[in-house]
Amino acid sequence: MVARKIVFYRWESVNAQREFVPWRSIALLAAEIAQDSKFAVLEDEDNGTAVIPLEAGNENLPVKLQLLALRPARNRPAQWSPGTSPVNIPMPEGHYVSDVTHIMMWPDGYLAHDYHVNLPRPSRLVDFLYRKLRAQAAFRQLYRPDMYERLAALEGQIRSFNFTFTKPHRELVDPPMVGTLWRMIKGAPVPSISVRMGFGKNGPRDRYIDQGLEQELFQLASAEEEFLDRLVVTGKSRITGSSDTVNLMTERIHEQVELSPQVDNSAFPDVEETFTTLDLTYKKFLASGLLDNALEARRSHR
Repeated sequence: MVARKIVFYRWESVNAQREFVPWRSIALLAAEIAQDSKFAVLEDEDNGTAVIPLEAGNENLPVKLQLLALRPARNRPAQWSPGTSPVNIPMPEGHYVSDVTHIMMWPDGYLAHDYHVNLPRPSRLVDFLYRKLRAQAAFRQLYRPDMYERLAALEGQIRSFNFTFTKPHRELVDPPMVGTLWRMIKGAPVPSISVRMGFGKNGPRDRYIDQGLEQELFQLASAEEEFLDRLVVTGKSRITGSSDTVNLMTERIHEQVELSPQVDNSAFPDVEETFTTLDLTYKKFLASGLLDNALEARRSHR
């Protein structure tokens, strides 16, 4: 079986004068790819993104597509066995090493994909659609409704935080708090970096993170860009008086699932089963009110 998390977002338009309509954009993309298959690929200096439209959807049916993170032949990994030296994996011209995620966008504004730490994030699709079609979309993360209250209850009494972010696949505006560090990682030959700040278990019990730094931390927590792989905040809750830890990554609206592998590739989930599972999870969360409650909580705390 192949382990995945089904993670949910809200898709929205950025430009009121140019509404983002997923099924129209994906239908246009499919038409462009039919004319030229290379239109499916967006290449950057060190990596790239590709989109495979599977179903364009409409006002009643969801969009279905595969989103690929690409590494060209010059960046392909090596193969190795004991007693030998590493050698490049043979790869014909025009081929890529790729990681694939499956995305569904429903007409009511919700989006889901099968998440794994190595798979591309939906933010790649935002970038792809803008650079290829000038479609301006935003994908907003959805969190469990009580996360905002728990995080707000730590204000003024945060003892530590740690976060990990991945080297961006595209140019981003320097986010709050980590400007210098961000500029460093963009040019550094490392894929990711982790930072931890705070008072350890043996530190003074009445000391908390500086208020100015705390405010920048909350700005980071609300950032829309998906550069974060981890963000954990620990402090003393002003509501309960006890220590509380909020991990934004585990607070996202999601469900852990096990999917059947593809017949010819055990590392990838079966495509049809993956989309079926995405749809069933969406219908379950919608019926329970979880998605709408998460959306309302998000709007109330902006």
